[in-house]
Amino acid sequence: MRHYHILTNLLIVTLWLFGIDIPAAWAKAEQNNCKLTYFQGLTKDLKRFDNSDLSKYQNVAAKLEHCLNESTPDLYLFKNEIFYKMGLIHLSLGNDMKAMNAFEELKNLGDSYYNVSKERLSDLYTSFGLWARLKNLLPEDDTSEFFKSLNKTLYEKIYDENKFSTIDDELVPMLNISPYDIDILTIRSDFLFRKLIDSSHFNDLTVAYEITRVYETILEKHKIMLSLDKRIQIHYSIAMIQLLILNIEPTQHIRKCLSIDMDYKPCKDLSLMVSRLNKINPTRSQLFDTQTYTSEKNIDWEEINKYYTVDKRKNQINYDWINNHIVESINRNIDLFITHRPITKKLFLKKDTKTELVSTADNFAFFKFIDIILCQANMELSLKSKNKKEHKKLMDHYCKKIMKETFSKEDLDKFVNTLNKKDAQLPEEFINTVWNTYPTVAIYMVDKIISRKNFRLHNGQLQDVIIKFFDDNSLFNTMDPFIQKEASIIQKIMNQKQKLNEQRQQQQQRQFFQQFAGGQQGQQRGPPPQQPPAHNPDKDYYKILSVPKDANSKEIRKAYLNLTKKYHPDKQGNMSEDEQKKVHEKMSEINEAYEILSDDSKRNEYDNMSRGGGPGAGASFGNQRQQGNRNGWFNFQQQAQGNPFPFGNMRGGF
Repeated sequence: MRHYHILTNLLIVTLWLFGIDIPAAWAKAEQNNCKLTYFQGLTKDLKRFDNSDLSKYQNVAAKLEHCLNESTPDLYLFKNEIFYKMGLIHLSLGNDMKAMNAFEELKNLGDSYYNVSKERLSDLYTSFGLWARLKNLLPEDDTSEFFKSLNKTLYEKIYDENKFSTIDDELVPMLNISPYDIDILTIRSDFLFRKLIDSSHFNDLTVAYEITRVYETILEKHKIMLSLDKRIQIHYSIAMIQLLILNIEPTQHIRKCLSIDMDYKPCKDLSLMVSRLNKINPTRSQLFDTQTYTSEKNIDWEEINKYYTVDKRKNQINYDWINNHIVESINRNIDLFITHRPITKKLFLKKDTKTELVSTADNFAFFKFIDIILCQANMELSLKSKNKKEHKKLMDHYCKKIMKETFSKEDLDKFVNTLNKKDAQLPEEFINTVWNTYPTVAIYMVDKIISRKNFRLHNGQLQDVIIKFFDDNSLFNTMDPFIQKEASIIQKIMNQKQKLNEQRQQQQQRQFFQQFAGGQQGQQRGPPPQQPPAHNPDKDYYKILSVPKDANSKEIRKAYLNLTKKYHPDKQGNMSEDEQKKVHEKMSEINEAYEILSDDSKRNEYDNMSRGGGPGAGASFGNQRQQGNRNGWFNFQQQAQGNPFPFGNMRGGF
């Protein structure tokens, strides 16, 4: 410091010797630093709108404050620009209250920055329920009047037990109008806590999620306004809800609680228990995410089972100790969960005299998580441990406990019927739902089903459901040893089904060949039947169709169509039975002639035989035709009697 003063004095003396007026120089420098161009130069490169830009804008604003006076209106306008941009950065960072403070610095100079900031401020005032400020900013706005009317009705319901159930009729629209109003958020959280306490087993997931959302909104938007004690209590409450009811990791809120006060006992106790359990427990994804569940898990199941189930000395962590510890923690903090509610204490007055909120922690989702861990642990140990029978009993105990706690009575009955009834079925969607929610329970269900005699010997439809379930979820190629054991059993059943199908196919083939061979032997007892000729050379098909013998296919077709139209029954009008019979006979001849002459191979054969070029020509063929009619081979006349128009209705032509 001494050296600094010496150097400063030397500089002043030097400048004085050269005739420089130091106060005048400083004044000139100060004057240059108060020009608009100077401040614009300081901010021209600020374009990121992040924390680093914010600190630079704040420095510029501090310097600018020293230059503001009535002779610098341009600097006032520039100040509006600076504070508007600072407000935008605060908004982008979620600092609504700081953004509000920045926008309030703008003066009404008729510029665009002020007009836009006014809109921003009106939205913020409304969102936070700052009605006096909104009225001062926008005297004509009547939103506050509507909000106040709702608020009046709300407080009437808070003090009337009979109207308590309809409190959401006011809370919901009020929060839609002012989502960050601290009083309304507090009432909402208190109201939800009351519902949670009144719910079955203190375990309503929907309410629990909403409480954490409301609490986190309060912490985010009103962190500066909240006392340290209030923030600690909120962090602890969220951590307990996350751990016990939502079964998610509460570490973040425990850390925030301890960062405020390392000696806050509820958070210290909760942190100690969670850290110990995290060291021994598998992760939630390893038990609830189906893809992670089927992958190889490097977990010491023996150690986990001992940790929870083996009796230990007093105050050592095990299953019962955790249960008791959680019950004590909840009941020890009744004041926090119930009575410390300054706005809505009336809601909880009847709860004040209650000595405990819960008597057991078994119904919390967190204990279902531990039950699933123990179900899975004993499932794995039943394969490789020396004491397999004991682990199978423990597996049944914990797995059945989960099913009773999570399944509806109807779903539980479905599963029991599947085990006990010969032809009982398990819906495919049911087992898939269980698999996607509790993979461990789904695998346990499959193990019980495939171990039953009914399943292996009789229930083919249920076998197909289980096979499809394994195939759809790629469980034939899993790293989990217990699923591998099930897959091998199901694979054997698949092989048996395939073998049985092959045997059935072979039997059907043998029957077919036996029938075929028997038919061949029967034919060999007499002379083989002669195939009927496809035509009658005694008839002149060309004459019947009225075409020359060298007519081409087009001419033959045209002649056939004309004759068909001519002799069609619809064209004949009313006819007697004899007339109908003659028409049918005529159409039969026409059809027969066209069938032969329209087919080149049949026409060639007919022409050859008509010329005597083949066997059966002339009278001998006529005798053969008569024999064929007796054997039912030649059936043109019979066809004509049954359906004289084998090509359909010819009224409209082809």
